[in-house]
Amino acid sequence: MSDTKYQIVIFNNKSKKRVIAASNIYNNIIKKYNKITTKSNVIFSTKYNKKKECLFEIAVVCIGKCKSKVLHRRDELGRLIEITTKNKKYHILKIRDFELEEKIYDHQQKKRIYFEELFGKYLSSTNIIQMYSLNNKIIIQNMEEFALFSLKNIGEARRFIEVAQGYFVQLHKSNCLFSKDLSTPQRKEIYNLLESKGFERSLLYKHYTY
Repeated sequence: MSDTKYQIVIFNNKSKKRVIAASNIYNNIIKKYNKITTKSNVIFSTKYNKKKECLFEIAVVCIGKCKSKVLHRRDELGRLIEITTKNKKYHILKIRDFELEEKIYDHQQKKRIYFEELFGKYLSSTNIIQMYSLNNKIIIQNMEEFALFSLKNIGEARRFIEVAQGYFVQLHKSNCLFSKDLSTPQRKEIYNLLESKGFERSLLYKHYTY
């Protein structure tokens, strides 16, 4: 049996996050890698993990007796730098940037859900819907019903609205009103309204959830 093994590994900031495939045959792992990297259905990507910004990469790595060469990539300043990992047993054969779908905390279901589930449950209505951000929260109003969601920080809540707005355009839907810059009077009104609907003000005031 060969001492050489190949894996498809997701790295976050150069540290291994998880192995998503493994094989003793190089051609098999390359086929899987090409399939994964050419088909992405990520809508709302993960940008933070435990308050730290994420840089996900997906790589084909070799473990054991590997014929490898030094790989280089250009950084954000255009400099050519050598690709390395914190685990020296990995020999990187291929690597590229990668995205993972983020989860959003749904206060109605008391669990974290993906964008597609949120859309199907709360945004697929033909009614006129309103969506707005409040600190790190997203509020969806459909008629007299309100749904509350938590993002990791204020910037993520605003980014979520931008992504949702683009998704509506992509689907040629125009029945949602978006707002991420509420005035002080509007914010006070929304605090009072949501509190009357059973949401705790202390929760609404929070700016981040990790």
